[in-house]
Amino acid sequence: MQQAKYVRLYSDENGESHFEDLEIPLTPVDFAPPAAPLNIAQFLPATQTLWVGAPVGWAGDAPIQVQEDRFFVPCRASTK
Repeated sequence: MQQAKYVRLYSDENGESHFEDLEIPLTPVDFAPPAAPLNIAQFLPATQTLWVGAPVGWAGDAPIQVQEDRFFVPCRASTK
């Protein structure tokens, strides 16, 4: 079975950031038939999700400290 490796970034009770190396199994699933199966991981628990849009070249001026886990996935999309 295929495994996905990822890094969990989290903060402890003192607000200090930590990294944890993790793996999750990927199971073959008929996700978009008739295409071949894709290897899919189970859903990870989440209390909330949020989508953020930013213009190209946007950058913050200072680092921020957060009190909850965050997982950031850059996405690019367009419509016609």
